Amino acid sequence: MMKVGNNFIIDVLVTLLIASFTILSSLSSGIFIMMGLLLLIILISMPRCGFHIRKGFCMSYMISVIVYTYTTSLWALVPSDTYEIGGSLINITLCMVILYNTYYHANLNRLLYAVMWSGYIVVIYTFLYYGFSYVMLILSIGERMESDFANINNVAMAAAFSLVINCYFCLYKKWNISILLALPSILVVFASGTRKAVFMIIAGLFILVIVKQILRSKNAWGLMLRVVMAIFAISHLEVAQGIMERMEGLIALFTGEGVIDSSSNVRSELQEIGFSTMLEHPFGIGIGCPHILALQKTGYDFYLHCNYAEIAAGGGILGLIVFYSIYFHFSKLRFYLKEDSIAIVLLALVVVMLVKDYGAVTYSYKDNYLLFVIICLYLSQKSREYVYGFDKL
Repeated sequence: MMKVGNNFIIDVLVTLLIASFTILSSLSSGIFIMMGLLLLIILISMPRCGFHIRKGFCMSYMISVIVYTYTTSLWALVPSDTYEIGGSLINITLCMVILYNTYYHANLNRLLYAVMWSGYIVVIYTFLYYGFSYVMLILSIGERMESDFANINNVAMAAAFSLVINCYFCLYKKWNISILLALPSILVVFASGTRKAVFMIIAGLFILVIVKQILRSKNAWGLMLRVVMAIFAISHLEVAQGIMERMEGLIALFTGEGVIDSSSNVRSELQEIGFSTMLEHPFGIGIGCPHILALQKTGYDFYLHCNYAEIAAGGGILGLIVFYSIYFHFSKLRFYLKEDSIAIVLLALVVVMLVKDYGAVTYSYKDNYLLFVIICLYLSQKSREYVYGFDKL
């Protein structure tokens, strides 16, 4: 059995690796630091885990996504854009193969803790980088923090994932000191002005709370009402006013009542371009190429700010099926909700990822693929438990 000390070292390295996905994303030297961390993970885990490219749904999915991406280059508007996306997906796959192999027999709470703490490291780094006084100034005047060391949306999403996972450990396991970092994380989300991060937190929390109550055969509506009241109270705090104004603009887009902010208008226009392009080009215009149409039609050289629209335009109907086929595999989580609480947080994270994709600005977001790995590992472990039985490390 692998020594506990080695497990701890691996978990720390993986935590730093995940945090580096965000913190080092804009540094040219970041890739070398990530490669160094991956190499250390391989060297420390190899005596126990070996090095295997394990077959399974996760690997099949990643290969199918990469193959389809390169296939669309045959009819892409600009094939080099498609090659760039394909290269990024290959790099992500190699990284995920290593993590999949390392945690193949592991207790997956270890990997969830790594994701949670990595997000908190990003939050702490954000305060150190910008300064506490600057973050509070941004909150007081209702503005958004600028993207600097990383895209501020990615920073907020890392905080959101950490908050959802921390809520799981508090609700289903036990409270621990990590909950003290929840408040700084909420402040970073508010200061980022990232609306999708707020929706991610709300969606994840609702799944965790409601499923917990349903499994206890209790009336969930009373607890849901308390959660809604808590969210309502937080939304009226002064530090939340900036992001709430942005939320109102987005809500107005859907309801048709109130003032629609310019950002929501642009996003709506970009999404319309994406889905209309799919109808005109059923096989898409090439993965990575929709920004060309966005530039032609709006003057903005933008990703379509919605993964559904971006993949629909770039990969067509088949692209949507290929990229989102993994979620049909994740539907198997429903079989384990009563017997294993970790299935509940994984279900919550599935919902969070689907919510995030509505406003996402990339489908090469490494944290998404990491969560794919965790869920596929869980389903693989449950399958092997029933067939063979094995001890988790």
